[in-house]
Amino acid sequence: MAQAAKIVLLCVAVFVTLSIALVLSQARFLTVTGTSMEPAITQNDIVLVLPVNSDEIKAGKVIVYRHEVDGKTYQFVHRVVEVNGKSLLTKGDSLSTVDNYVVRSDDVVGVVVFKIPYAGWFVRFMNTVWGYVLFILMPGTALIIFEIRQIWREIKCKN
Repeated sequence: MAQAAKIVLLCVAVFVTLSIALVLSQARFLTVTGTSMEPAITQNDIVLVLPVNSDEIKAGKVIVYRHEVDGKTYQFVHRVVEVNGKSLLTKGDSLSTVDNYVVRSDDVVGVVVFKIPYAGWFVRFMNTVWGYVLFILMPGTALIIFEIRQIWREIKCKN
């Protein structure tokens, strides 16, 4: 087997293994939209969030939790500053005061394991019309044109 084929096969195997592990672990990648956790986590970072048992949540951990604001539920990334049984007090690193509400452990989505700095810019761009055109439509069209030209050349060679 050629060296390039081995490398491609290895990359595919690693990708499949990581994908299965992420699905089985219920891990989530989330794009950060706010600035309350700067400088530790900045706007447009992507964070990997793993589910956690409520008894494993300690002060100092960065968590993602659901909180309702004006009838809509949002996900927030904040640091736990105090644990009182099943109730948590949280705070954004760049904020001067603790949040004015208590987070129930049932509302915790998970704990932040690591971040990918600024990767959220790409994800946000991909969700725009220009992102779709540049990264999906144009390469797809180029691939179709390339294949049509290849077929056309093969037909010409046979005749």
